[in-house]
Amino acid sequence: MPKYMSRFVVTVFHFVLLVFLLLISVEGFAQRKIYEEDVVYLRNGSVLRGNILEQVPRQSLTIQIFDGTTFYLLTSEIDRVVREPSQYIQIQVKYDNDVVPLTYQDEPGWFKGYGIAISANSSNGNIHLMMRSGYRWDRWRQVSLVSGLDPYQAGLVVPVAAEWRADVFAKPVTPHVFVQAGYGIAANRSFGHRVFRGGPMYQIGTGLTFRTRTKVEHHLSIGYKFLYTYQEFEVQPPWFWTPDQQTQPEPVLVTGNRNYRRIVVGFSTHF
Repeated sequence: MPKYMSRFVVTVFHFVLLVFLLLISVEGFAQRKIYEEDVVYLRNGSVLRGNILEQVPRQSLTIQIFDGTTFYLLTSEIDRVVREPSQYIQIQVKYDNDVVPLTYQDEPGWFKGYGIAISANSSNGNIHLMMRSGYRWDRWRQVSLVSGLDPYQAGLVVPVAAEWRADVFAKPVTPHVFVQAGYGIAANRSFGHRVFRGGPMYQIGTGLTFRTRTKVEHHLSIGYKFLYTYQEFEVQPPWFWTPDQQTQPEPVLVTGNRNYRRIVVGFSTHF
């Protein structure tokens, strides 16, 4: 491996290690607890969960739900009002000597996401587009189907892979790990390639998850990606000179497997 590539890999390793150490050191400053919330059952069958801001007996009620939306309701619309365990987690983060409450959703459900990544090896790099759709049971079990567009020198690859992802902590900002395995489909080939076929692929990595007060999450990740391909292309040898004349050799056909190994840095959003 070239020296500059070795330095790049070492730098990436040190960055990931530093992120983990910083987040683990913050572990003692956060508290996690399940809390109760106000639940309003309406006569039309709807349910509103949140905090009651104002209640006028036998007249009206004002409730603020999880995403900050406020509803004003007449008593005639309400079936009953109760207190129930919340479907959300409340985090209290100590910041600048103040305790700042943060909440985010922590329930099973479907999600989808889109992202962009930059991949590089010792010789070149490319920009990749990705999309995923999956299901989240809890922070340890997040499974999705991942696809996108991966350009390479030999052509365009459409990856189809299964991904498992896990968040380390139940916090607004937490490290995560992920594993992908699947197949890279060769969608087209570049100029000069007679044959370009895809093959098995996998990716492993880590990163940071930034959770918000809504279902939206942002992910910054770094990983190692492997792709197997088969290629056939022509290589034009250089001209060479003799005392009699300058000669151009015939093109040489190169055939065989080529394995792409790349460091991938990506950013994605889930909702």
